[in-house]
Amino acid sequence: VILRGTRPELAKWRDDLAAVVDMGVMVLALETRISDLPAVLDKPGLREGVNAYLCQGVNCLEPVYKQSELRALLEAPREPGRGH
Repeated sequence: VILRGTRPELAKWRDDLAAVVDMGVMVLALETRISDLPAVLDKPGLREGVNAYLCQGVNCLEPVYKQSELRALLEAPREPGRGH
């Protein structure tokens, strides 16, 4: 999971996700103001607030903008042998 946004908002999202992510999910909370990131991490902040990208390897879904949407994606059944 790649989160882009402001520090205060990122902290809220990160804390909320701690309750639903399993040990196989990495959450990167990156402030929008950070530049010069590798392309795979350089996700645009399309909207104010937090933009969340659920990725598997270097392939990411379209961003979501609500914590409830991201939680639903994380809690959705996965294909056997595949993580998020």
